[in-house]
Amino acid sequence: MALRSPRLTLLNAALRIDYGWAAGAAALGAALLLGAAAALAPRRWATVGLVAAAAVIAGVGSARLRYRLEIQADGLNSRELTGSTLVPWGEVTHVDRGTEALVIWGRGETQIRVDTASFEGDQRAALERALARRIIESTKAAAQ
Repeated sequence: MALRSPRLTLLNAALRIDYGWAAGAAALGAALLLGAAAALAPRRWATVGLVAAAAVIAGVGSARLRYRLEIQADGLNSRELTGSTLVPWGEVTHVDRGTEALVIWGRGETQIRVDTASFEGDQRAALERALARRIIESTKAAAQ
């Protein structure tokens, strides 16, 4: 459940991508179960391995709970475990399209990396269309 595709929500003038609370809660629950198994493990090496696995899965769960990507009228806003980044549409310099990620570059070294490896085909297409539309609209507005 924690490794499922993100959910894509179309709003009036925006698009939001997140994982929802259930994906994060599932990962945190799995981490809790691994922690309990570590407490009951008879061997030290098993305890260390289970605690390490619990820590990694808890990190994944926390990241899933915090993650949100919003395509808004003013720019692309990314919220992750480590913080938030906003790239206004007028400052987008280029977009790198890879097989498993999109990287949207702003002025300077500002970038938003969108991991699309777990996206379904229609989700990635909707994201790319929404990005292209906003970038083209901002370019036309700047030219006028």
